[in-house]
Amino acid sequence: MTIKEKLGILNSIEIVDYDADGSTLYHAVVENTFGNQQKLKAIGITDDEIEGAFDEEGNIDIKDFAFERCGAKWFHEDFGGFIDYIPK
Repeated sequence: MTIKEKLGILNSIEIVDYDADGSTLYHAVVENTFGNQQKLKAIGITDDEIEGAFDEEGNIDIKDFAFERCGAKWFHEDFGGFIDYIPK
């Protein structure tokens, strides 16, 4: 699966909360639903990795998956979420 395909799947998941300061993304949280877990598994994320990304409310922080497993270089809502380049 290509980087663009992985990011396309990741960006199809609604982010319910995120925190960023313009240069650092601290978290990007999605709801812990069966459908979201299936999408994460489709890009190679395991059950154990998903469980390890639960926040205190039981949602899933996908930030590390995006940057470490899917090839994301940047996150910005105006660009569709996670992207594989750093905009200028």
